[in-house]
Amino acid sequence: NIYEGKGPVENYIWNLWFNHKTIMHLDDAYPSLFSYLLAGVFYLFKESIFVSKLVSFIFSILTIILIYFIGKSLYNKKVGLLSMFFLSINPTHIIYSISTMREIVFSFFIFIFILSFYKAIKTKEIRYFFFSGVLVGISILINYIAFVILFLSILYLIIIWIYKKQKYLSGFLIFLIVALLIILPLGISTYKYFKTPYYSILNYYKYTDNWHSSQFSDERPTLKSFIDLGLDKIIYYKAYYLGRIFLWLPIILLPLVFIFFILGILFYDDFYRFTIFLFLGYILFYILSINDLLLWSNRYFLFIFAPIIIISSNAIIKMVTIIKNKINKKLINPFFTILIIFSFIFSIFLLINDVRDIDKGGYKEIQNSLSFMSSWVINNTNDNDVILTNLPLDVNYYFNRPTIIDSCYTFLKSNTNLNIKRPKISVEYLINKYDVKYVLVKEDDKAFREKLFDCYNVDLNAVYIEPKQKFYLYKIKI
Repeated sequence: NIYEGKGPVENYIWNLWFNHKTIMHLDDAYPSLFSYLLAGVFYLFKESIFVSKLVSFIFSILTIILIYFIGKSLYNKKVGLLSMFFLSINPTHIIYSISTMREIVFSFFIFIFILSFYKAIKTKEIRYFFFSGVLVGISILINYIAFVILFLSILYLIIIWIYKKQKYLSGFLIFLIVALLIILPLGISTYKYFKTPYYSILNYYKYTDNWHSSQFSDERPTLKSFIDLGLDKIIYYKAYYLGRIFLWLPIILLPLVFIFFILGILFYDDFYRFTIFLFLGYILFYILSINDLLLWSNRYFLFIFAPIIIISSNAIIKMVTIIKNKINKKLINPFFTILIIFSFIFSIFLLINDVRDIDKGGYKEIQNSLSFMSSWVINNTNDNDVILTNLPLDVNYYFNRPTIIDSCYTFLKSNTNLNIKRPKISVEYLINKYDVKYVLVKEDDKAFREKLFDCYNVDLNAVYIEPKQKFYLYKIKI
């Protein structure tokens, strides 16, 4: 939409927590800088999925190059090279380097911010505080998670300020003012639409244990509804995520990297202290922020990978040097080489597994079917015809038509209570409010389709059937 001159708006509604007056609306989940970046690249190379993936790939390469120079600057050339190797083989980094998502770009700016803020505290130079404000401001415009980094950085600065009794007032004020000035336009535009300077539907995830079902109600989850879940459930969800984090982080970071990140405490320095503070603070935030067991994702931790890898690489190099000097020079090199080879092989297996998980959902086949259907839809429907579907983002992209989430489809899929036949916001209400013309259903289970039609409670006429993925396009009878 930015590329077409419509501004930072979406032409689809994928949840019903905010009562949008029209289909086209300001993004209610993420800030828009990443979208502007993609639009700028589209102006240069034309719009395509390949071009959007190319943006992530370029920033991935820049991050890999950057980690070498930062590792070399903070420690030595060997640390830079080893950091470069570990980041380039990390499966999570590779997967998101060829995606259309904002994670790699966000990680790039956060990585530079961490270095800049560390330099600001260490040197007290105003320029570093200024650059830090710019970088965290840009990061917030890409992903609201950067607000957490901003808060933790301010908290860290205050602790250091009190503990070391060093004066950071002028630097702190410049850092904060610059960051606020950069995010001010976003706050103003958000306030005009949402009546608050900060709004994201993701902020409600911490109050629900089933966002698939609850997002089909205009009654947003609240702290009260969260407390009503009961203490036993709340403790279970928090314990689950705590266990999940410490079970999976060693795997997604690679075991060797994680082990030596922990051992890095033996070579404790200011950079380690700042990184571990952000790391543990973010984990605490993450555990407190979500309850739904389906919301775990490696991508929520990707931005902290680079500084952790630098610390781990430094610990490895120093440990190898100590062992060489004290034990046996001949044995350590082969042993170290075996560990590196093991990490590489382990990474390949993880990457293969991640790719298989992506393929399991048949997402590529779904995209191919939508692409196949698109020419018929474009030629036989009007530009403003609204389509009700459980795939609003994909259908909007391939059909170039406004879309809205099918409140019945996912509700019936996720709700096990057979006594509840309809979500709180009915399809009839959505059809009347947004003037929906078509319904797109992907379902080859005839019994489920009948249950779905009962939930719709409207007359439908099939106008197109896609045979491979069983997509049924229905026109709503008036």
